[in-house]
Amino acid sequence: MRAYAERYWRERLNAESEGRESGPGEIKVIELPVDQASLPKRDAKATRQQIDLGDYYTGELTEPFNVNGFYARQDNDLSALPVGLVSLGGVLFDVRGVIQLRRAWLEGGPGEVIWKSYPVRVEGIPVQQEVHRLHLLLGTSYFEADGTVLGSLVLHYADGDQASLDLVYGRDVRRWILDPRVRGAQDTDRGKLGWTGTNPVVDEYRGTLRLYLTTRENPRPGAKITTVDFVSALSRSAPFLIAVTVE
Repeated sequence: MRAYAERYWRERLNAESEGRESGPGEIKVIELPVDQASLPKRDAKATRQQIDLGDYYTGELTEPFNVNGFYARQDNDLSALPVGLVSLGGVLFDVRGVIQLRRAWLEGGPGEVIWKSYPVRVEGIPVQQEVHRLHLLLGTSYFEADGTVLGSLVLHYADGDQASLDLVYGRDVRRWILDPRVRGAQDTDRGKLGWTGTNPVVDEYRGTLRLYLTTRENPRPGAKITTVDFVSALSRSAPFLIAVTVE
């Protein structure tokens, strides 16, 4: 029902925008909160090292959470990604949903309104333990120039201090869809490919889905992190977070 409602409103917004001779007027997006009951349950074997993002997900893996040129399609998703406790790149992650942040949208129209319905920041994700390093499973929409900061992970410590880890295009992550028709750098010097897969949309042009695993050291090794914030830098590319594991 949620997927049907989202498709209806996206198609309606698009139709209304194209139908106005004087250009689009004020458009409203009907926001449907994530139904927590529809998300996969956290595996009982998950430990405190696999950070529980369940209460912070903005979307499900089985629905199009990433607005792009295919936003009328309901099969442009991450359904192929394994769910539950999943070992990727030698790290055990708790994979059940996605936190999608907002991007800067320069084209106007319904797409801009839809992107503005996503949060700029998601705050207060509990960690509550001493940490030496953090492993992030993430992706991002759209291309950006290498070296562009897409967002950050803000670490809050038990003593009230905080630190920020920048997430950089070309270093930690690249666009979640690899299009063989588009040439350009594919490597990252800090992150690495954590997962590749496909869906019916990218199959049509023989593309590939990809998520990145980036490992970042705690700037204060061994210090207790109470919570983390996931924050967008509002570039053209919007980062999304699938899972976090700490050690």
